Amino acid sequence: SLKGDEGALAAALVTGDKTYLSSESYYAFKSAGVSHLMSVSGLHLTVITSAFYFVLRRLGVNRRVNSAIMIALIAFYCALAGFSVSVIRAGIMMVTLLFGDLINKRGDTLNSLGLAVFIICLNPFAVSDVGAVLSVLAVLSLSTAGTVIKKSEDKVRFKAERRLKKQSVLVEIFLYFYNGLCISASVLVYTLPALYLFFGYFSVIGVFINVIALPLGSLSTVLSLVTYVFCKIKILSGAVIFADSLLNRLLIAIVKASAKLSFSVLRSEVCFGIVLSAILIVFALCFFIGRKRFFKIAAVLSAAALIVTGTVTYCPDSNKTQFLVCENGAVVLVDKNSTVVYGVTSKSDYCTVCSFLGVNGRKIDLLAVNSDSEYSVLLSKRINCKTVVSAAFDENILSCAEYENYLTESSYKYAYGDTVCSFNLNEKYPSFTMLANGCEITNLSQISKHTILVARNGIYDYNGYIDLSKGDLLYSVSDNGKYHARRLNLWES
Repeated sequence: SLKGDEGALAAALVTGDKTYLSSESYYAFKSAGVSHLMSVSGLHLTVITSAFYFVLRRLGVNRRVNSAIMIALIAFYCALAGFSVSVIRAGIMMVTLLFGDLINKRGDTLNSLGLAVFIICLNPFAVSDVGAVLSVLAVLSLSTAGTVIKKSEDKVRFKAERRLKKQSVLVEIFLYFYNGLCISASVLVYTLPALYLFFGYFSVIGVFINVIALPLGSLSTVLSLVTYVFCKIKILSGAVIFADSLLNRLLIAIVKASAKLSFSVLRSEVCFGIVLSAILIVFALCFFIGRKRFFKIAAVLSAAALIVTGTVTYCPDSNKTQFLVCENGAVVLVDKNSTVVYGVTSKSDYCTVCSFLGVNGRKIDLLAVNSDSEYSVLLSKRINCKTVVSAAFDENILSCAEYENYLTESSYKYAYGDTVCSFNLNEKYPSFTMLANGCEITNLSQISKHTILVARNGIYDYNGYIDLSKGDLLYSVSDNGKYHARRLNLWES
C-alpha cells in the first residue's frame, strides 16, 4: 500500500527485509549510522511489545497474563524476523525479564544479557556474526554507561533549571537531547572495536542523528505495523497510509541530508587500531587496580587520544588517493576528483564495490567493462555513473539508463587532473593502468617502488606478494606515491 522508499522502509522496520529499499537510501542509512533501525533487534521488540503491553493493560488484562502473552508475541516476532542472532539475543533477554515478572522475581539486565550470550554462543559461528556482536556491545553500553548517565540527570537538571529559569518545557527538551547524545556516544565508544575490526569505518554523524532518528524510527515501526493491520481489515486505511508515508518520508529526508555531510563517515587507519588497543589495555589495568580516580583520568586521556587520532586520519583524506582491489580482479580508483571502476565481473566484486562506494557517497565517473557486462550493468543501475565504456556494443548496457554516456572503444584513455587511466578492453588480453598521486596500479608492467601489479590470484607490490583469496585489499596512497595496504575487512587480515 505504501509506494517507493516509504513502503520499503516500512517493510525494513517491521521485518528487517531491506531488499526493496533503493541503493541511495540504503547507503544513506549506513553512512548516517542509523542502519540498525532496519535490523530487527531489541529496539523493535521493545517498541512493539511495549505498545501491545500498554494496550492490554488499559483493557484490564492481568499483569501475569499480559506477561505470558508478551512471551508468545516475542516468539512469534522472532520467527517473523527469521531468527537472526540479534533478535534471538533480544528475545532471550526479554523473555528472561518477563519470566521473572511471572514468578514475582526482579529481572536483571546484565544477567539476562549474560544468559542470552551464553545460549547464542552454543553455536560457535555466532561469535563472528556482526549483528550479534554489535547488538551485545550496544546493550552492554546501555546497561553500564546508561545507568551512569541516568544518575547524572539530577545534577544536569538542577543546572539546566538555573540557566533556563525553571522553564519546564525547555528543561525537558534539553535533558532529552543531553541523554540522547550521551547514550549515542556511549554506544559508539563500546562498539568502536567491533566497527574497526569488521568494517574499518564508523559514522560520526550517527551520534547526533540517532537522537532524532530513534524516536522517529520507533514511531514508524509501530505505525507501519498498524498500517499493515488496518489495510488488511480495510478500516481507516487511507489515513494511516498517509500518516505512515509522511513519517517515513521525513525520516528518509533527514537521513539523506545527514549522510551527505563530508564528515559523516570516518575511515579508521591502522594507527587508529593501535590507539584503540592501547585504550582497552589502559582500562583493563584500571579494572585490575580498581580505583575510581584512575578511571576518570583514563577516560579523559582516551577521549583526547581518539579525537586527535580521528582528526589526523580524517584531515588528509580529501587529498588521499585510494585503490581498492577486489578478490576477483575488479579495481576501483578513488581520489578527490574522480572515481574510476574497472573489471566488475563477479557477484562478490559487485557487492564489495557497491558497499565501498555507497558508504563513501561516491558516484562513478568512468566504468570500464572488460568482458561480461552483467554485474557492470547492475553496478551502473545501483550507483550513478557518468560514462560507461566497453570494447563492443552491448544491448544490456544500452538498455540501462543509469549513465550519461556510453562509448564503444577497445582502447580508451581517461584523464582528469593528475589522474590518468588507460584501458585495453580486448576480450583475449584485457589490460589496464591507473596512475594517481604518483602511484601506478596495473596488470602490465614490472614492479617498482611506486607500482602495484595485479596478477590473476593476487598482488605484487614493493613489499612482496599478497593473496587476494583472503579478502579484498585497500591501498591508501599519500604524497610522492607512498602507499600502505590493509584488508577492507580487518577481521580477515
